[in-house]
Amino acid sequence: MRRILIALVAAVLLAACARSAATQPTASTAATFNDADVTFLQDMIPHHRQAIEMAELVDGRTRRPELVKLAAGITASQGAEIRIMQGFLTRWNRPAPAARGADHQSQLPGMLGRGQLDWLQTLQGAQFDLGFATMMRTHHGGAVEMAEAELGAGASAPVKALARQMIAAQQTEIRQLQQWKDAWA
Repeated sequence: MRRILIALVAAVLLAACARSAATQPTASTAATFNDADVTFLQDMIPHHRQAIEMAELVDGRTRRPELVKLAAGITASQGAEIRIMQGFLTRWNRPAPAARGADHQSQLPGMLGRGQLDWLQTLQGAQFDLGFATMMRTHHGGAVEMAEAELGAGASAPVKALARQMIAAQQTEIRQLQQWKDAWA
């Protein structure tokens, strides 16, 4: 009975190892990336950080539950995407951008200057709603531009898939923000 149990455990372990090997990318496919992929990830991380910073301003400045829900979604989804992007850079032994700080000095598409963010923080109610909708649309437009550049120049299939996901999500949010802005103006 013990021999049967040992044989059964060994068979299960061998099957698990074989299945794991079959589903894991090979070293050559996992390592297929170029400078455009690295630059995209290194630039999009601070871009997403700023979107999260903007989304965190919503709480206490609006009475619109739909804006609160959108901000929570931005914080969650872009936080998760930052972790994914940092994971690629770590696996590729490339540096990730430093934590918050110099992000506002960037010349990346759609990035807001420190003065714009400071101004947004001073707003409340309807003024905040319109300011946030305008600024987040601009910010998301920059992210779409960056992701489209990745699709054209990148080599990593998983990073390009992430870029396509970002484009779809942010274009949806851009349309929603524009509809709200039109209705609220």
